[in-house]
Parts: sequence; C-alpha cells; structure tokens
Amino acid sequence: MAGNFMRLLKKRDAGKAARVRFLCSADGVGGVSIGVLSKGNAPYQRILDDLTAGRELANKGGKSFSMPCFLWTQGETDQQDKKTREWYKEKMRALIQDIDADAKAVTGQKNDVLCFGYQVSSHLNYFAQNPTDYPVIAVAQLDLALEKDSRYIMATPMYHFTYSDGVHLTAPMSRLYEEYAGYVMYKVMVEVVEWKPIHPVAHAIGRKGKDWTVDVKFFAPVPPLALDTRTILDPGNYGFSLVNSREEPLEIKSVSLNGSNVVRIVTSSDPFGSRLRYGMTLKEKLPSGLRTGARGCLRDSQGEKVKTRIQDVVYRMDNWCPFFDYPLESRGRMNKTDSR
Repeated sequence: MAGNFMRLLKKRDAGKAARVRFLCSADGVGGVSIGVLSKGNAPYQRILDDLTAGRELANKGGKSFSMPCFLWTQGETDQQDKKTREWYKEKMRALIQDIDADAKAVTGQKNDVLCFGYQVSSHLNYFAQNPTDYPVIAVAQLDLALEKDSRYIMATPMYHFTYSDGVHLTAPMSRLYEEYAGYVMYKVMVEVVEWKPIHPVAHAIGRKGKDWTVDVKFFAPVPPLALDTRTILDPGNYGFSLVNSREEPLEIKSVSLNGSNVVRIVTSSDPFGSRLRYGMTLKEKLPSGLRTGARGCLRDSQGEKVKTRIQDVVYRMDNWCPFFDYPLESRGRMNKTDSR
C-alpha cells in the first residue's frame, strides 16, 4: 500500500515524495473479532507503543510525525460468530474514533486518522458456523463506507481476487489488494477525492408489456459500468437478485445495462416494496473467488487507465461493485434517493 502510494506521489510531485517517509507497522491478529482488536486489548496497545516509538525516532531525526491512516482487513470472524449489522458498525465507529483520539494524543497531530478497508466476500465459507447466505458484515462495511464522516474508506470488495483456500488470498492477489488500497489512499489523501464505492443512488419502477422493469442508477467512480463475464464467472443474473418483504425470491427475466451508469432489471412480478440484492445469489456453499462463491459481474472502467504489473502479469484495477441490499421504495420515476 505504502509503495504504490509513494510511486503515485512521485509521479505527481517528486520533490514532495523525496521528503515523505512511511513507518509501517503490522499490529493485527489473525482470525479474531473486532472486539479483540479494539481499545483495551493487546493488539490495540501495540498501535500506541509503535506510535510512541515512531514519534521518538522522528524527533531524533528532526522530522515531523503523524498517523495518517490504518489499513483494516477484518470481518470474517464476526460473520462466523453471527454478529449483527448494527453491532459491527458501532464497534467500527468506536475503533476509528479511539485510534484517532489516541494517535492525536501521542503525536500531537491535527489531521484525522482515516481507515482504509475492504468488503468481506467470503461469508459462504462460514456457512457451517452461520448458516445464511446473507453477508451481514459485508453490508455493514458498505454502510460505513457510505456514511457521512465515518472515515471508513472502502478500497475494494474482495470477490474479484483469487483465493488460496476460500478465505485467504494468494500471494500475488495480496499484492494486488494492497495496490488497490494504495491507489485509493493516494486519491483521498493527495487528490482529496471523496472516495465512494460503486453503489445504487436512485431507481425507477415501470411496466414493459406484461413485465416490470427496475432501472437502477449507480454511482460509479469511473463510468461507464460493465457486466464483465470474462473476469467473473456469471453466477446467474450477473449477481443480482430480488426478494419480496417475506424474503421470497422474485423471478428475474433479464439484467442489462441501460446507459453508462444504469442497470435494468426485468421481472415478471411487481417489485415495489421488494429489495434488490447483489452478491447474494448462490445456494452452493463454495469457496470465494472469481469463479465460485458469492460474486457479481458489475464493475466500472477504471482499469482502462489504471493497471499494475505483478510477477510479469498486468492486472486491470477496475472498481467492482460491493455486495448490497437496496430497497425499492419508489415506483414511477427515477427518484434520487441519495446523492452519495
């Protein structure tokens, strides 16, 4: 992450890049709940210990020192442990606020600490412990990424990477994920972009003969949108599904693009009051990844210009749509429900 950030900064301002140094620290613990990583526990204390040591090193070198951000790669255990959407959001908000306050106390910095994270995509791997297709923690992370002033910045969902075991990425994919995180970090901290992932912002319900249509307008960082079945094996309807108020599935007859940032869903039932979901369609409990597990095919076109090379392989860095659960509460026109 730091490496990609510095490469991008050097292209923009070589003089500034020559003056900036990152002191990176890995303070996490594998396979634990957010509660174990929160204030009052050993992993959290290591953050403060490392900040104190970093400040002392900077002082000796005559340099300024602050904590601009931390990288958050967690959520699988809380899905396994059946934690609720609101519980996770409350814990995440508290963690970000605690780290921000404690970092400022240690370093004297004025800048807020940002959290760069991902969206968990491996919930089906925990079906034995938590028998549901619904990715509670993933949806909570999207809520946080769209929440005003939450400082949780979603670099990418994780289903478009290759996994070694359905939960952990292969080594090249770990590198690719960090390239994403470094790119978004640069966009936010240097270009001051208010970064948001792809997500629905408005919709309209209409009739087409005997069928119903749902046009869903999306925010896309780099339009146009694409339904990419070369990269992602289509799980059916490109990852989209409809359920009514009783959680019963509604038939989707087709999914298509209707312009640069609108997806059209055609269904045989009146979808008013139902919920449009993405990434929640598989009945099989399969490992995560491009061709198995929970996934979808919707992405933007960032990869036309933003690419990276890892072990002599060039990867596009498109933004992929996170898993979402979106209510269809208006009927006849493209009502703007949120400008996020």
